[in-house]
Amino acid sequence: MATPPADLVSRAQRAVAEAMMRIQQVWHVLGIDEEYQEERSEEIMNLVNGLVMTMAEQEEEERDNVLRRVKENREQLASLAKEMNVEPGVDTDLPLLDLDKALGDRIAALNEEREQRIHSLIDLESRLEVLQESLVVSEKEEKREDELSMERLEDLRHRITEYEKELDERKKGLASTMKEIKHLWAQLRYRPRTEFEEQVAKGVDRLPLSPANILALHRLRDSLKDMLPALKVEVDTVAARTHEMCMLLGEQEDEYVRAAARIKEKTEAFDGVCRDAIDLWEQELERLHKKKQAMLPVVVLKTFEKLDKQWQQTYFCAQQSREFMEALGLEYPLEYDDVKEISDRRVLEMALEAIEEECARQTALHDEHKDVYQAVHTIEALQGKKAQFKEDDLLNNRGGLRFKVEKMDKQIDACKRQIAKWERQTGTKFMVRGAHFLSILTRKEEAEREHQLKLKEQRRQQRQKQLQQEARFGSIPATPKRARRDLGKPSTRNGPNSLKTPKSSRKVAKRTPLKENVPHLNLFENDIKGNICIEFDSSHHANRPADASVGTFSMFKETATNRLHSTKLPK
Repeated sequence: MATPPADLVSRAQRAVAEAMMRIQQVWHVLGIDEEYQEERSEEIMNLVNGLVMTMAEQEEEERDNVLRRVKENREQLASLAKEMNVEPGVDTDLPLLDLDKALGDRIAALNEEREQRIHSLIDLESRLEVLQESLVVSEKEEKREDELSMERLEDLRHRITEYEKELDERKKGLASTMKEIKHLWAQLRYRPRTEFEEQVAKGVDRLPLSPANILALHRLRDSLKDMLPALKVEVDTVAARTHEMCMLLGEQEDEYVRAAARIKEKTEAFDGVCRDAIDLWEQELERLHKKKQAMLPVVVLKTFEKLDKQWQQTYFCAQQSREFMEALGLEYPLEYDDVKEISDRRVLEMALEAIEEECARQTALHDEHKDVYQAVHTIEALQGKKAQFKEDDLLNNRGGLRFKVEKMDKQIDACKRQIAKWERQTGTKFMVRGAHFLSILTRKEEAEREHQLKLKEQRRQQRQKQLQQEARFGSIPATPKRARRDLGKPSTRNGPNSLKTPKSSRKVAKRTPLKENVPHLNLFENDIKGNICIEFDSSHHANRPADASVGTFSMFKETATNRLHSTKLPK
C-alpha cells in the first residue's frame, strides 16, 4: 500500500492540532471537567477518522469508475474506427484521467461524424435507389464492414453522379412544372408537409426524377390548384366582413373601393387571391375596429338593428328578444338615446360582443334550417294573399279564384309536411315567435272552417228567407245585363228626354203566382239603374183565360210605359 506524502500528513496534523487547541480553549472557558473532555475528544477523533475513511472510499470508487469507462471507451473506439475505416487517434500511454478524457472526446467526434455519414449514406442510398429505378438498373449492394467509410461514400457519390447525367434531360422538361408549383406555394403560403415536398422545395436538382416522382409532381401541382377556390372564398369572406364593417361605421362606398384597389395592386402577381391579400384585408379590418371603438354607441345600435332583422328572419318572439336585451342591461327595442346614456365603455363592449355572437348564432341557425324557414315564409305569404280575396269573389269564382285557392292550399300543405318531417327528424317542435307553428296553423284552419260554416249558414238562412218571400209574392226574374246597361240612357229616336226600351226587356217575364187574383202584383227590378218599380192592377186581366201567361210585358205595355215616364230616376 502506498504511503501518503509527508507534506499532506503534516498539513493534516497541523489542521487537527489547531482545531483541538480552539476546542480546548472553549472547554476551559466553559469549565468542562477532564472526563467530559476525554469523551468529546474521542467523538472528535471518530468523526475525523470517519470523514477520512469516507473520502478514501469515494476516491477508490471514482478510480474504479474511471477504469471501467476507459475499458468501455477503448472497445467503442475500436468498433467505430473499424466501421468508419479510420485510426483510433488516441495515445494509450497517457495518465488514466487524461486517457479517459481523450477517449471520450475522440468517441464524441467520431459519433458526430458517424451521424453525418449515416445521413449521407441514407440520402445517397435512397437517391441511388430512386435513380436505379428510374434508369431500370438492378444492382444490389452487399453489406460491408466499412459501411461508413469515406471510400464507400465516395463510391456512392460517383455512381450517383453518373446516373444523374442520364436524367438531365428529364429535369429540363420539368422546369415549368416546378416553377408553377413554387408560384402556387408562394400564393398559398404553403409549407412542405412531406419529405417529397421538402425535396421539391429544395429544387429540381435535388429531386429524383423517376416516373413515379414526375407523376407525383403533377399531382402536387393539381392539388395546389384545387386549394385556390377555398383561398378565394377566404379572401372574399374577409373582404365582405370589411365591407360590412365599412357600412356599419357609415363610411362611403368609395373608401372600400379604394382599399380593394390598393390591395389588388399589391397582390397583382396573384390577381388578388393569396395569403398576403388576406393579411392586408385583416389590417384594414384592424383600422376599422379602432374606428369602431371610437364610435361604439353607434356601432352597438346598428349591430342591434342587424340582429333585430335576423330575429325576424328566424321568427324570434318579442318576449325572447326583450329578455336577451334585458340580460345585457339594455332596452328593447334599442334606441340611440338608450345607448348614449351608458357611460361605462366596458358595458358597451360586452353588449356589442354578446350581440355580435347572437348575430352569428342566428345566421348559423337560419342557414342550417333555411328550408324550414323558407317554408314558414311561403305559408305566411300565401295566407296573406288568401286574406285579400273577397268572400263574394270566392263564392262566385270570379277570375278562377277557387282554382288559385286550391293551388295555394296544396303549396301550404307541402310546406306543412316539410316542417313536420323536420320535427320528426330533430325530435323538437318548430317554434315561431314563441309558439308551435303547426299548432297555430291548425287553430287558424279550424277557425277558418268555423267561419265558412257560419257563412254557409247565413247564406242558407238568406236563401230560405228569399224562398219565403217568393212563396208569398212570387219569383222575380233577373234583369238582362243589356237592360241594366241601357236602362236610364236617353233615347235619340223619341226625343232627348225619352227612355229607350231595350229589346231584351220585351221578352215574356214568366211569373208563377201561388194564389188566384193577386190584388197588387209588383215587378221589382232591383238591378236596374234607379230601382224602377213597375205596377199593374189585376182588373186589366181579370177576364183572361186561365192558361194565359200572367205578367207578359205586352199585357201591361201601356201601364208600364206610363209608370216608367212618371218615375223619376235617382241620380
